[in-house]
Amino acid sequence: MLINPTNEILVVKHSYLNGNNLDIDKAVNETLKIQEFSGDRKVVPCFEGDLPCQEGDEVLLTHQSWSKVLKDRAELLIEEGIAAKLEDVLQKVTEYKEKNPNQRIVICLEPKYLTRVNTIDQTMELLKKYGIEDAYFDSFFGKQLETVLHYNKQKGTHFKRSLHLIGNYGSLKIKMDMPKIEPDIFTVPYPLSFKRLDKPVIYGAVSKPSQIEDSADQENVLGVYVRLKENPLKILLNSMKNSKSLRMFTVL
Repeated sequence: MLINPTNEILVVKHSYLNGNNLDIDKAVNETLKIQEFSGDRKVVPCFEGDLPCQEGDEVLLTHQSWSKVLKDRAELLIEEGIAAKLEDVLQKVTEYKEKNPNQRIVICLEPKYLTRVNTIDQTMELLKKYGIEDAYFDSFFGKQLETVLHYNKQKGTHFKRSLHLIGNYGSLKIKMDMPKIEPDIFTVPYPLSFKRLDKPVIYGAVSKPSQIEDSADQENVLGVYVRLKENPLKILLNSMKNSKSLRMFTVL
């Protein structure tokens, strides 16, 4: 399991890895402030990035869901600070961990619908290269989680798989599609989760301290995407359009 849910809770910083101006020290310190609302559960910072369909061999992180990122576009996104090369990000994470060996951080990577199989393969190889085991894959699409499971078996890795739901009503899951083998975790927006899932859960779109407190009181909740300062309309637009004017990195 990523964490011990009896005394730890993940606090996920959405889209944070989708940029080349990372300040991990600052991001960790901001995330740890959520401890104020998590009671006896120790906050474990988690940083999320998106794996798009892309042209070229280097794995890119950026929030582009429904079209391929061409090489020229990738260079522009990096210049604008809304994309980053995964290897550069992992180097920064490794440097932070070397300087702060007692502070755990977790990485969440989200394959999109069009993300290629070899991108997931390369991503897992890079995680192995940098010795990063505190990572998991989250996707709306079961086929991508099946790919993660395939490469876990092939590479001897144990990266957890989270299926991102649209919503739920108890055990009824509103989803895009389910992988053949049930995922390890379900991620569901807090406002669209009605009655509790009897499964390991990470809540998304947690926008109030009271929602953090409620989540921390639920033993099956592993973590929360905390977005205290984001406008709901901007969250929606961010999910549809990848542009400098809409991307937001400070979400706590």
